[in-house]
Amino acid sequence: RLDGFDAYKDALNYVALTYPNSIEGKDAQQRIDKELSKIASKALDKSTEIKSKLIFPFGKDDKANAEELKEKIRRGLIDLDYRHHSVSLDVYNRDRIFVVVHGFTSLERAEGFAELLKVNRDYRIDLENFVISNPNYRIVQIHKNLDEYLNPQTQ
Repeated sequence: RLDGFDAYKDALNYVALTYPNSIEGKDAQQRIDKELSKIASKALDKSTEIKSKLIFPFGKDDKANAEELKEKIRRGLIDLDYRHHSVSLDVYNRDRIFVVVHGFTSLERAEGFAELLKVNRDYRIDLENFVISNPNYRIVQIHKNLDEYLNPQTQ
């Protein structure tokens, strides 16, 4: 999970080829046959009217600040009456973690909440962030292609 789809695929292939008669080797081959094709696509969805998330990225070594922001946003969700939303701390890779606000019905609503957190005198959260649809978040987490998502014109 930490290194992305290609590393996962390589590891499964290694186990399947190295230990073909073991339970682990057979399980790896079954995953290759049945699961890899379902998660292989890197195609990002361009739709904006789709459930979305607000993401605040942090370095792995900045976990204390990420936890502090998570708590501040959790209080904000309650205070600002966003009852059907939640916040989590997600691992992206070996170097990055995300504070993720879940539950928005569109990219625009997630952007609006980010702006509200920025201008509201009780929160004043003016940190780097981006919004992403739920399907694209899944793809980015599997393929570790965040840079491609954030800068599509350079790819």
